Amino acid sequence: MKWEHLFPEKILDRGHAYYADELVEDLDVSATVIQANVIGKDLYYVQIKHTDGVIGAMYCECPYALENQHCKHMAAVLYEFDEGNDLNHVESTHMTEDIFHLVARADDTLLRGFLTAILSENSELLGRFKGELGVPLSESDVQRYKLEINDIFAEYEDRHGFIGYYQARELSMDLTDYLGRHVHLLINTRQVSEAFEVVNHTFRELHNLAIDDSGGEIVTILNHCVRHWQEIISRADEAQKVDMFDWFIQQLDGHVIDYMEEYLEAVVFDHFKEKAFLKKKEQLVDKKLHQLFRTERIAYDTDKWLLRKIELLEQQNVQQSEIDDYCKQYLHFNGVKDYYVERCLERKDFQTAVEVLEESKVRNGDLPGIVARDSVKLKDLYKQTGNHSAYLQELWYLALNHHAGNVEIFNELKRQYTVEEWEKQREVLFEQLPTYAPIHRLYHVEQLYDRLLAFVQSSSSIMLLEYEHVLKDKYPEALLEKYESIVQAMAEETANRKNYQQIVKLLRKMKPYPDGEKRVAALKTKWQQQYKNRPAMMEELNRL
Repeated sequence: MKWEHLFPEKILDRGHAYYADELVEDLDVSATVIQANVIGKDLYYVQIKHTDGVIGAMYCECPYALENQHCKHMAAVLYEFDEGNDLNHVESTHMTEDIFHLVARADDTLLRGFLTAILSENSELLGRFKGELGVPLSESDVQRYKLEINDIFAEYEDRHGFIGYYQARELSMDLTDYLGRHVHLLINTRQVSEAFEVVNHTFRELHNLAIDDSGGEIVTILNHCVRHWQEIISRADEAQKVDMFDWFIQQLDGHVIDYMEEYLEAVVFDHFKEKAFLKKKEQLVDKKLHQLFRTERIAYDTDKWLLRKIELLEQQNVQQSEIDDYCKQYLHFNGVKDYYVERCLERKDFQTAVEVLEESKVRNGDLPGIVARDSVKLKDLYKQTGNHSAYLQELWYLALNHHAGNVEIFNELKRQYTVEEWEKQREVLFEQLPTYAPIHRLYHVEQLYDRLLAFVQSSSSIMLLEYEHVLKDKYPEALLEKYESIVQAMAEETANRKNYQQIVKLLRKMKPYPDGEKRVAALKTKWQQQYKNRPAMMEELNRL
């Protein structure tokens, strides 16, 4: 079966590499369909139709193929198909036997010469052969991997060195596939330091890349790097771990882009848990904090590094009292404050937790999100400690401010009163609610349907659609009139077909109402006269 002409040469090369690496699984061949799964960045299903030896439609789940391209996964499946369906229709088991007999017929000199020639031509096979023999890779071998990675980057760059949106997607797929194959091979053949160097080279090249990665390609590749680092570290011996740790620390000297630096930090602090590394990590943290305080960069970074410091103190089994003293210096950082409050709660030091949260509310008065979280914690603490008056006060504060219109807080407040008391307190709350609060939610839960109807009548079509199921049986005429006013206003505006389609959808919703059919028919007749010069509108009305 001839099919190679259907693919660009570079796609054929990559497809053959997948086939050679035995990444094609579950091959199934029928009279008209070839299908299989291919292991790549994900597991991709491939289906290829054929008739009388001619390839027809081909399908693969990968992003490249979904853009109507013939991909390397399709080529890999066809290579796998050809292995079991060569010109003589030799079954693979027979082929294996033939190979065995061929090798048996060759003398030692011929085998060595042939193997030498093959390995000289194929660097990937050379790496696999060295791994099988347990021979360490040479510096030139590692350099070859780096050059191949550079070639992948270069392939997708334009003449200005920029990688565009569509090229970025292909780059991400090819690079992660390459790393997956070669890094795992290196790890499995005990070439851990070499695998580490290959991943590090990829990371450094990413740092200098000019690319449109609006599809998240850089993050995808970085996540793959992290996963490879994690596996490499888990397989490294003590001396190798020391070298790896030192490399990460060197990268965290401030010259790496902030968002990329976070990936390095995650590896350093999530791994290297041995005692020998803890002090070095603490030195790194102290250095970062010194830089941050010196530049007055009081932001997320500071909070993050303070929490890393506290985590390291815990890992080194420092006395909790010493950790508490450290926390007290930095309670104006919300991450530290939250940590300290949680520790207070764990040891049932409720009074200290309350004091810290109350101070935080005052200090962060211009930061409503933080104040809201502190207030919720205070509410729960007051309830837990039996301070009912403070608990009720905090509930009211939340119901009228940061959680105004929140049904859960509203219902919690309601439970503090008798039925008679609540009718009065509810009206007080309604009067004091800020104008931005979604009061309609509260009308709904309280079953104040007359007020809910009034709110819907004064609001947009969105509110009508949200509460129609609640109000339709009670106020059908009022809702029908609201629908009519909405579609009338929409029809008065000259618009596109999408708007006219929306009008027709609303007209259909009107028809089941009492007298709805008649009202819709009247509107349709009126508009067909009034707006007869709007052909798109007329077409949509005719579909009603």
